[in-house]
Amino acid sequence: MASSYDNDFVILSCANPSPIEYKEILISTADIHGWDLPTNLRYQTLKIKALRSRLVEQSSYFHGLLSGSFSESNLETVSVQWNLETFLNVLNFLYGHTLDVTSKNFLLLFEAALYFGIETLLLKCKSWFSEVSSSTGPQLPEIQLDDLIHIWNFGIQHANDFVPELCASYLARNFMWAMSNKFFRDIPYDLLLNCIKHPHLTIYSEMYLCEALLFWLDSSSKEFEPVSKFLDDRIDILKQVCSWKLKSAIFGDHGYSF
Repeated sequence: MASSYDNDFVILSCANPSPIEYKEILISTADIHGWDLPTNLRYQTLKIKALRSRLVEQSSYFHGLLSGSFSESNLETVSVQWNLETFLNVLNFLYGHTLDVTSKNFLLLFEAALYFGIETLLLKCKSWFSEVSSSTGPQLPEIQLDDLIHIWNFGIQHANDFVPELCASYLARNFMWAMSNKFFRDIPYDLLLNCIKHPHLTIYSEMYLCEALLFWLDSSSKEFEPVSKFLDDRIDILKQVCSWKLKSAIFGDHGYSF
């Protein structure tokens, strides 16, 4: 029979799909300050002894799982099916450790925050993305274009309104950089359209913008048959190109930061 002390804790069992060593290890959040992440990621199965109350207080997922009417609420061990490295970083965050959000881990952390219902982590991810998307200056963009495309697609698929909005803002502010990027042709149509209509679209010249859009249309159309259907679906981009070309022919070309 489990003691009351044992009932205060739960074992989180995490499987590693790419283990280096076929072993099992038990670690505890009581020693979280001394966790060796690279070493922990070597094991096939990682079992984590965690305080139930901490998980219940900070995660709506674990609140429902461990304190609700689910059968798992009385279990001593709960299976967690998630990216192991990300989950360990999330646990570190829940226990007050510094967590740096970057362009490479933003989507992983944001998705985990949504799934596990961790409001503090959601806020941290949103704050980071808001700050990055509104930054200006000569420095290289913090988010690479391929990462931005993945973030946009995730936001659209999961109906997170703030994500597509900030993606469009980021692309608009860094459009000159994006034009020369090899992933420019892969920008989704709706992201590109929102970008060129954004009030912070920054471009040296309307001529550059027209050339970039024509390049995007030409590159993208090669993947579709028939091409006429592709162009019909992207009529708003074509209208923008025609409008700017006409205006440039009448008034001459100038540099703009819209």
